[in-house]
Amino acid sequence: MLTLLLSLSAHAAPDLGVGARYRYIAGPDWLADRWLHDGTEFDEMPERPPIRGHGFGLDVTFHQPKMDIILSAGWVGSTIEEGYFDDREEPPDYFDGDWIRTNGFGITDIAGAFAHRFVILDSDDVDVDFLAGGGIGLMFFVGEIENWDTGVAPNGELIPAWERLEVDPDAEPDETWDIPRVLPVISVVLGPQITVVDRVTLRLEGGLHTLPYLGVVTAFQL
Repeated sequence: MLTLLLSLSAHAAPDLGVGARYRYIAGPDWLADRWLHDGTEFDEMPERPPIRGHGFGLDVTFHQPKMDIILSAGWVGSTIEEGYFDDREEPPDYFDGDWIRTNGFGITDIAGAFAHRFVILDSDDVDVDFLAGGGIGLMFFVGEIENWDTGVAPNGELIPAWERLEVDPDAEPDETWDIPRVLPVISVVLGPQITVVDRVTLRLEGGLHTLPYLGVVTAFQL
């Protein structure tokens, strides 16, 4: 999790902060394009759906004299629309891809990170620090990912997966992915923190937590 933190938090804050967070998670199209067709190379091929998700969770921060200890737990729900995914190959074969659909797929994660605070500005009104650190966590996967392969039309001709479900919308999937139910997460925390408001925190963040994300955290200092 490569994280850029920009926060508004309590000046001379108490030792404990508790808040809620939201994250918008997106897989970079430029990275997916290295391995998958985007659907623009061949007129009949459907456009590849973007990889997106929304995450909600809780953050608990323990403020130490020179560092923050950040504990978090959250849920990421997939908003990936079902669609056609075809890997790149030479020579190109636009008809051998899979139609993929998520079924209740999501991720619950717990993580902990240590972030050292490098003081940039320490004044009566505003404190500015640079956070640098990292941590570890676990991701727990739920739900399923189903896929349909190239099929056979009623006349016996082979048809690509996107046409197969048009011919038979009730066709059972050929495969349900064998998803690991638990995977580790390694996090890296980098970025500035601005302290200006007593007992109320607004943290804007962007980084990498399995996939790149943008997010916001609001919290109260206890």
